[in-house]
Amino acid sequence: MQIPLKILIVGGEPELIDVLMNSLARAGYAVDAAPEGSAALAQLSAGKCDLALLVVPADATPLCPAASQYRFGPVVVDLAKGRVMRNGELVGIPAKEMELLRYLIAHRGATVSRDELLREVWNYQSQLTRTVDVHIAGLRQKVEENPEQPNYILTVRGRGYLFRG
Repeated sequence: MQIPLKILIVGGEPELIDVLMNSLARAGYAVDAAPEGSAALAQLSAGKCDLALLVVPADATPLCPAASQYRFGPVVVDLAKGRVMRNGELVGIPAKEMELLRYLIAHRGATVSRDELLREVWNYQSQLTRTVDVHIAGLRQKVEENPEQPNYILTVRGRGYLFRG
């Protein structure tokens, strides 16, 4: 006979907890509930459950920020800490290149023009600068396997750049 997975439901409205407990029990799980975090922590610490299901109201403030890591190919970008790892090794990246990379990641799949990058990343209004091109080249050196034939930060001729990560 297989021992059922023990699930602990933490928080939530009593009506919702009842529905969840009944549904999970009918599915063959052993279910318990804890009204708040300290009671749940005690049960978790004692090994009395295999899984904790945290129930939060839809309008609750998130417990943690949105995913702060972004991965593409061999590159992992920690957006919260401003760090880039490539093939498991930390890549030194200047602050402005990190800001540029964040912007490209936030707009992945869309072509962003040099003017938009200058305005949003550098707060420039002038179009007479090679700043974007220089920083894009620097980023490619750090994140692309072959910067001369990029897979992630692409040039869209006459339009700008496209991040495909």
